[in-house]
Amino acid sequence: MDDRSPHAKSGNVGRWLVLGIIGALLGLGVLSQLLSTPSPVDQAQPSPSTQLTAVALATSTKIKPSATAIIVLFPSTTPLPTAQAQASTALAFNQLGPLATLDPELIKPDPIKPDALPLAVATRDRFATMTPFPTVTAIPEPALEHHIYLINRDTAGSQVYLNRADPNQVVPIAAIDAQRERFVAILPAQQTLLIPRNRQLIAFDLLSNRERWRFPLAPTAGGMLALDQAQTGIYLLEKAKQHGVWHFSHRALADGRALAPTKEFQFQPDSTTLVTAAGQIWFVRQRELLRLDTATNIQTSFGLSYNNRLMGNGQQTELAIFRSSDELGLINWATGSERMVGLKQPIKGVIADSVLALDQTMLLVVSDLNEHETDIDQQRNYYSVYRLTDGELQTRYFENSYSLFYPASTADQWLNAPTTTDLLFYNSLVYRWNSSTNTTEAYVVPIEAHTQQVYWLGEVVGAAVEPLATEFLATVDPTPTPNYVLDYLATPVPLAPANEPVLLLQEWPEHGPTSLLNQVWGEQQLTNLAKIVVALLPRPNQPPLVVSRPEIMTWQLDDPATEQRVEWQFDRMILLDQNDVFNPILSANGEQLLAIVQQDLSSTDEFTADHQLVAVHTKTGAWKVLADSADWPDLAHMRLLAWQGQQIYFHQLNEEQTHQSIWRVELGAAFQPEKIVTLRATLATPFTEWPADAEVVVSPNQRWLLYPFVNDAYGITVQILDLVQHESHSLQLPLNSRGWAERAWFSPAGDHLALTIRDYATHTDYLALYDFAQQQLYQLDYARHYGFSRPFLWSPDGHWLAVVFDDFSPAEDLYIFDVTQARLAAKTKLDARWNPIALDNAGQTMLAEVYRRGVFEQLQLTAAEWRPTWRIQLTTTARHGIRYVYPR
Repeated sequence: MDDRSPHAKSGNVGRWLVLGIIGALLGLGVLSQLLSTPSPVDQAQPSPSTQLTAVALATSTKIKPSATAIIVLFPSTTPLPTAQAQASTALAFNQLGPLATLDPELIKPDPIKPDALPLAVATRDRFATMTPFPTVTAIPEPALEHHIYLINRDTAGSQVYLNRADPNQVVPIAAIDAQRERFVAILPAQQTLLIPRNRQLIAFDLLSNRERWRFPLAPTAGGMLALDQAQTGIYLLEKAKQHGVWHFSHRALADGRALAPTKEFQFQPDSTTLVTAAGQIWFVRQRELLRLDTATNIQTSFGLSYNNRLMGNGQQTELAIFRSSDELGLINWATGSERMVGLKQPIKGVIADSVLALDQTMLLVVSDLNEHETDIDQQRNYYSVYRLTDGELQTRYFENSYSLFYPASTADQWLNAPTTTDLLFYNSLVYRWNSSTNTTEAYVVPIEAHTQQVYWLGEVVGAAVEPLATEFLATVDPTPTPNYVLDYLATPVPLAPANEPVLLLQEWPEHGPTSLLNQVWGEQQLTNLAKIVVALLPRPNQPPLVVSRPEIMTWQLDDPATEQRVEWQFDRMILLDQNDVFNPILSANGEQLLAIVQQDLSSTDEFTADHQLVAVHTKTGAWKVLADSADWPDLAHMRLLAWQGQQIYFHQLNEEQTHQSIWRVELGAAFQPEKIVTLRATLATPFTEWPADAEVVVSPNQRWLLYPFVNDAYGITVQILDLVQHESHSLQLPLNSRGWAERAWFSPAGDHLALTIRDYATHTDYLALYDFAQQQLYQLDYARHYGFSRPFLWSPDGHWLAVVFDDFSPAEDLYIFDVTQARLAAKTKLDARWNPIALDNAGQTMLAEVYRRGVFEQLQLTAAEWRPTWRIQLTTTARHGIRYVYPR
């Protein structure tokens, strides 16, 4: 077959921006856990009696593949020391030794995750099939009258109300400020009702239903209210407009007068703040439990917490916090003494939420078995109630969807209301669950329950609170809670320079795999670079090569680094639909393109089957078919993995999707594919109910091919094949999850792998870095729980690695590591309104999206603070469409 002549054209595609290789994570410390043991799966394969000489492709002679699969094992490298021995003999990292453990201030753990949103509603027989555990006797119902109250949005979804939840009806009491439910207080003993309205705290006399006094609140949402020990005054903790600043005041219930001067404190909690009756402020920061004495402004540490769940209401004698996954610390806030309660049966999955009974005899824990699942049908949660008298499990039930419970006035009873807006989940607005009998009782069934969103639910002993005057039921005006992000966007920031490109966007249509590729310039100009883009081929520290099909049979390859365009024409049209995607790979030297197509491309050669392996020269556009499915029937079920020298690697999943194989083919005079690895498609995990995906991945430089083959209670083993040296070694990871590859990010050049390691036995994540050349795994950070809504970033040259520890606080920790020097280069705070997109090669400039606004800003690190240098707004793409940012 003759090579096709190229139609080489020099195209000025403009100055491109640089590919922001999105993904990656980071941290610090040292952990060496490499084991060099042959794969049990490989060992289970029959050893070939004779090793075949590498064979090649030919254009004149067609040799059919052997009917018997030939298993060719990679030789193992010299075994490495055990983990214990490596602790003292770890290989040097760029002559500086492994990453050192830093100051304890830098390795304090972060909280696990934020509160999930309640989703479901129970029916009366919801728990009818559950078998209760032995229980303690419930506290008798109080002799006094008691009522349920809730805070929710109205049916129009525009106004927040405090309501009394009577059987079968909801009685509005007053319209209140949104996001200020912690300023509401119903105090029957003091005959007082406190509500936040129009940025004011208003006190009412419950006997007369008349206003007593009002006090202006801070202009931003946040904070809480607490009754003092004398029960004649209240403490107010308010979040000020300045970041991390709080105002604290003490006022009389009778007339609102100040009992002490207002004070200002500065702290940044990761948890909800808790104010006690003594005026103490408790909170969690970086997994450390802290108490702020408002009289002396002294912070006292009460040790590390397991997560950021701080339980209590400040009026109870004790507050509670998890010290480990199965140990609860109950701290007497007045004395500082602590008693430990061990949970005698383990919590299933990862703790998502927890709440104490009002008398502190019961603990309810909500836990996720699959915390990152977005499909509601796959979400799986356990609700466990423990007795704090002895740590025994009282009741546990299982449910697909998540719901938040509130304590009732009786110890083993819990109130719940849904917050979802999905009609399918609504049977009742409020119900009561008795955990000692596993029974539920619907309490309120409103006509329009499907639009209700409940933010708080509680039971109060005392006479019913009646609706306030009509004026207090009117819509709150002005809007009491200004939008933090919108307020920020009103601040002046320069627009992006008009003469420099900012980023590339790949805009995906509603259907099909093809897309347009656009480039955004300053002044928000959008320039189309390519139509019907079928592939972007990333390259380290360079813009990606772009493969597109501007016409039916005319294809082109753009190289923005050289501003050259190569065009070629196939003899027949390649269909691009959902079932047939042109998914090419580059050769290691970047000179050729390789793809599998699903039709015959030429009528003038010997290759006529419906699946063909085609190579395209990236400099000339010349193309030729290398093989087809007549030579190799399995080609129809292959995807390309890597191309190193004369060797091409393929991945095959069997029709039953139970096993997968890795194949190797050598280019040359004859054609003989070799199956080198066969392994299961999924691996069983002891901590989840679903098998983990045994995903096969290849590094960007196509040198390292990785796959897992063991998954047990101790973790998984990842086999690493060196496709250049033809060696292999194993990496032992304490990782148990649905899939290992979703937690791994290669450096742009493919010489390092940053990954999070989930240990489901302890419900903790670790941040680690693997050096392929040294075969060394480094732990970068003390155990943390990372938020996966924020990206982990490599600089395009692989020099810098950045990670945002997403702990859902207003300012989150951002670490930047210098990988070449094996050190932590910077630890800064990053405002939570910014979502990092890309990091530059200097490690001091980022592109970040202003949270969910389609507004992007370039941030510069100046004096340990990230400051915006310019801003641009995009309305035509989502964040995932950004492909290339630095360098420009």
